[in-house]
Amino acid sequence: KAQMKLGRSTISVAGATVGRFDPPVGFESLAGFFVELPVRVLRFVCRAEVVDQWVAMLEGTVGDSPPVAATMDAELCRDMWNTGRWKPKERLILNERDPLSPLAPPPPVNGAVDYTAALLRSALSSLQASSSTGGQAVFADQQPALRGLQFVDLTPLNARELWCFWVNVYHVLLVVSLGQVGAPTSLSKVVQFFNKCSFIVAGQAFSLAEIEHLVLRVNLCKPKTYLAKVVLDFWRRGDWELSCDVATPLGRRNQPSGFRPRGDWRVNLVLNAGLRSGPIGVWIFGQEACVGEEEWTAAVDAAVRHTVRSCPVQGGVITLPQQLANIADDAPTQKPKQAAEVSWVSSLESYLPAGVTSCKFKSEWNLRTCLEEAANI
Repeated sequence: KAQMKLGRSTISVAGATVGRFDPPVGFESLAGFFVELPVRVLRFVCRAEVVDQWVAMLEGTVGDSPPVAATMDAELCRDMWNTGRWKPKERLILNERDPLSPLAPPPPVNGAVDYTAALLRSALSSLQASSSTGGQAVFADQQPALRGLQFVDLTPLNARELWCFWVNVYHVLLVVSLGQVGAPTSLSKVVQFFNKCSFIVAGQAFSLAEIEHLVLRVNLCKPKTYLAKVVLDFWRRGDWELSCDVATPLGRRNQPSGFRPRGDWRVNLVLNAGLRSGPIGVWIFGQEACVGEEEWTAAVDAAVRHTVRSCPVQGGVITLPQQLANIADDAPTQKPKQAAEVSWVSSLESYLPAGVTSCKFKSEWNLRTCLEEAANI
């Protein structure tokens, strides 16, 4: 059949490849099929008998009449694509590919770090432009690249590249969330912001909170606060779930290790959560930081130093973000029953400004409306 009717849209399917796939989470009782075209991939979930009729018709084994009860509405198709596949269901996917839009090209196999670095710079520029005009950031120019994150192959990345890649992705998601959703104005909305704003990366959906705690901090200590169990809404996936690429019908299998980069305590000071108590600058990691261990260490140290130097100092006391107090076990000099203030001052000794001898923590939940590249400050 040469054409396929989707609501008010008519799609040419001449020369398309037709296949089946397992339905996404929430639609296990149904069946799925996809139509792969040169520039796009259409995916549908419906009853098994309807799938059989559609596949047979598209493969030319039956007549031209559409199957009974198989009319697909374009808006319904988008709704099915955007909800029900991911836990939690309230997740807001900000790089979701419209099933009727052109398929974005995948990032280069050996250039995933530079790919995210360029994307982060571009997103920061769009956010700054919208902030200066008082409008909402659209990120239209970045949409193809954002959708490309869905198809990135993490397998070729070494430990340094994997760490830099995920740090860049976290900051890209933060910038896009600030531009499209807006800075939250209350603590409850801040919690929703970090739990719901998500990207699909390498076939898996991750929120800001999940990238921080289930990816970048997965090999570090858990936050020591009773609120963590209340405010952090995670989807804890096992190896089997992480190995499944459920965002595309390409059938690619990911390595679970691609979602578990090396655990380095300095990530706690590299990630910029956009809080007003933290730096306005976002550190961008390029491929040059991954050439060797020495280059990577120097880049991470520079990012940590940037964060520490942005913290206010008064009378030899530096004010650090409150979240460091909840993860004091990450401090390399931490000893049993040692105060968090002592542990962090000792661990950050080489990064602290001259004259700083102690620290205190300040809780601040107000988010900035705009961020900048750290190198430009």
